[in-house]
Amino acid sequence: MKDKTFVLIIILLGLLNVWSLYTNNQRQAQIDSYKSQIQKMSLFGKGTNPDWGFEKVGKTPAKIVAPEVDIKKEGLTISIFFTDRGCLTCVENEVKNINQLFQDHTSKLNVYLMSHNKSYLSRLFGAKFVYKNLDPEVKVLDNDFDFGNPVVLITDVNGLVHRIHIGEKENVKKSDQFYKELDSLLSSL
Repeated sequence: MKDKTFVLIIILLGLLNVWSLYTNNQRQAQIDSYKSQIQKMSLFGKGTNPDWGFEKVGKTPAKIVAPEVDIKKEGLTISIFFTDRGCLTCVENEVKNINQLFQDHTSKLNVYLMSHNKSYLSRLFGAKFVYKNLDPEVKVLDNDFDFGNPVVLITDVNGLVHRIHIGEKENVKKSDQFYKELDSLLSSL
């Protein structure tokens, strides 16, 4: 009798485990679907994208504090940062997009390479845009933000970050969409 009870408990636990795995898998699929829908929304106002908005540490918006980074005295400043330690595919895609954007908006973009290798972008990725070199140890923001992959910051006259875009290997379409919308924004300024 004890053997049958033990086997029955094992079978019930096995079924409960299978059911739990199934429901967790369904919930994860639902979460992934929601994330996908959010990422497809427009980056400048339609809905909320977790990758967008104020870059904050606690309740304080991030602010550019590096004196080497130029901030315009009027309007928005578009600052683009590259390093030599980020995802190569990300750098390649961002350089391609910035090359196109730079043709029409040369004076509206500030591009920086945080590296000791001054020709990294032009030599390896064919960057046709002008960029300034920054020491990789420079603290750009007043928080501990990691400038690994390419980063675009849209800031106001005080250097407060209002939008942030981070190049992602898995999400090239997001970058392409961002640069289309940035082109539209810059054309209206």
